[in-house]
Amino acid sequence: MTTVTPVEMLEGKGRSHLDFREIDQRFQLKVHAFIDLCMPPVFSGLEQQHGLRALRESGVAPVMHYLQFEVIPRPFAFKGAVEMPFTVALRRHREPARKRSRLILDMRVQVLANPGTGDPLAMGSKDSGAELLPAGNLRVLQVLTRPVALAGERQVTEIPDSLRGLKEHPFPGDYPSIESMSGIPTGFEERETGPWGEFRSAWGLHNSDVNQHVNVNEYVHGIENHFARLLWGAQLPLERHQILGAELLFAKPGFIGQAYGIRTRLWVRGEETLLLGGYYSLQPEGDWAPKPSVFVRMQGLFSPQS
Repeated sequence: MTTVTPVEMLEGKGRSHLDFREIDQRFQLKVHAFIDLCMPPVFSGLEQQHGLRALRESGVAPVMHYLQFEVIPRPFAFKGAVEMPFTVALRRHREPARKRSRLILDMRVQVLANPGTGDPLAMGSKDSGAELLPAGNLRVLQVLTRPVALAGERQVTEIPDSLRGLKEHPFPGDYPSIESMSGIPTGFEERETGPWGEFRSAWGLHNSDVNQHVNVNEYVHGIENHFARLLWGAQLPLERHQILGAELLFAKPGFIGQAYGIRTRLWVRGEETLLLGGYYSLQPEGDWAPKPSVFVRMQGLFSPQS
């Protein structure tokens, strides 16, 4: 029997071009664009090197638990080249107090793109040749679980056969939590947003994916839209605002047919903005769950007046 020596981590690179969905009217990268740009090459690499499909067919799937976005504010070229070098590490996070551990795929992706002029008459194009500049970074923590197993049988503690080619590493530092994501830096002042701080809706089939719950991008896109509602409620210059960073921590998945609400607060320091809040389950009578299903921290910046 051949013994496979595990590699430290999976490394690879995706390549694509920036299209209408990825950049805004100022030719800067949108936060929700990271998922569609970065995750396909990561999953392709996992499939080619570690049999992701076989893993799923065994009943185990990597499910989103934490997302961290960083956007670098500069214009990029429409239809320009974009590259996504990435690494994937297999990590184990231990919770001594609860006497349990979980296996995590720690994915880190850098986004590099052709710079543009930002000129809408030229569609932001620029003759930059092969030049690529940093456009942003994405970190994803996905917990290995059995999403369709019975409650109490979903936790995965042993490395699945498909992933034995990846070396297990301990999780570095503190694991993300609502407490660690809730800090308000010095100088930020809360702004009143009136009724715009809350939003209610319900999940439909079109919000779901093959993991049998609401797709992660629904939360990302939804909170981007809600940030705009907050700024409108606070009577701030929405047209000058760009989202530059975000963290999302997923505690419970959403399912089709469920009502949900977004409840947030807004802080401002000069030209900087900070949103804290999350997605909450709603009871049929309209009561909010005591804790968020998805907690969100999102930062933005107002550009100078032209």
